[in-house]
Amino acid sequence: MIGGESVGAILVAAGRSTRMGFDKLWADLGGRPVLSWSLSTLAACPALDRLIVVSSEDRQDEAWRLVGRSVPARLRPRTVLGGERRRDSVAAGLEALSDCSWVLIHDAARPFITDR
Repeated sequence: MIGGESVGAILVAAGRSTRMGFDKLWADLGGRPVLSWSLSTLAACPALDRLIVVSSEDRQDEAWRLVGRSVPARLRPRTVLGGERRRDSVAAGLEALSDCSWVLIHDAARPFITDR
């Protein structure tokens, strides 16, 4: 919470990775799925009050299992279904965080986010 206002984060992970030919978010990077790097960094952020992962329909179960292992309950984590385009996925995340005053949006395909 910042100044009494709630802060949420959306981790957008619903892409199809068509240019890569495989789902890059679930590819191994240093012994972990690419998605897990951004997820764990956001989960450890003390300024966050909520965390939403937007995933594709075929990866909902896997995403939820990863969220369950990585995100503390204090963040009231959820996975929501992504849309046809990135903007549709962001809109789904924003709808899930409609009670937050501030929202951070991060693309899970960029795993080198830091807490600084």
